[in-house]
Amino acid sequence: MGKFGMPIMRNTILSLALLFCLCPNYLAAESAKVIQNSPAKVYQINGNFSDVKEALIFSIENQGLVVSYIAKAGEMLARTSKVTGDKPAVYRRAENVFFCKATLSDKLVRESPHGVVFCPFVVGIYTLNKPQQSPNTNTKTETATDTPVYISYPRLPKNMAISAEIEKLLESVIQETIEF
Repeated sequence: MGKFGMPIMRNTILSLALLFCLCPNYLAAESAKVIQNSPAKVYQINGNFSDVKEALIFSIENQGLVVSYIAKAGEMLARTSKVTGDKPAVYRRAENVFFCKATLSDKLVRESPHGVVFCPFVVGIYTLNKPQQSPNTNTKTETATDTPVYISYPRLPKNMAISAEIEKLLESVIQETIEF
């Protein structure tokens, strides 16, 4: 190798190793899958809830949008389950992240003032309380990095012209989150 070949190769290898160590969800896009038969569009990835939530917020902000509110849906539903008979909580963690894009929201409500129920836009992120089974075994998986994390958004009415544009934004946010 030439005079500069080895340091460049070494730096490239070190950079890639650092990337994979510091970004364990980097390959999550390979393992993301869409859950069918749901009232929401749902993606499942394996990861850590906090890391995926951080990636989601970053993805929203990277689109030039502002998170307006984060609802602790899992905590509220856990309190509700105690009131309704002390049933086990459905979610280990569940949050709804609300944000807005003014131009799309304006088009939405001008097309139908009843579309206000879809404003602000929301993406849910959650993990289920029921431990998942490892493939081909009967052991429970409990580690933070291989937990199924779900990211979802409500399906929009097909009869509204603006729905495709809003879905494109939501898909963009989720895809960037998955790739993070």
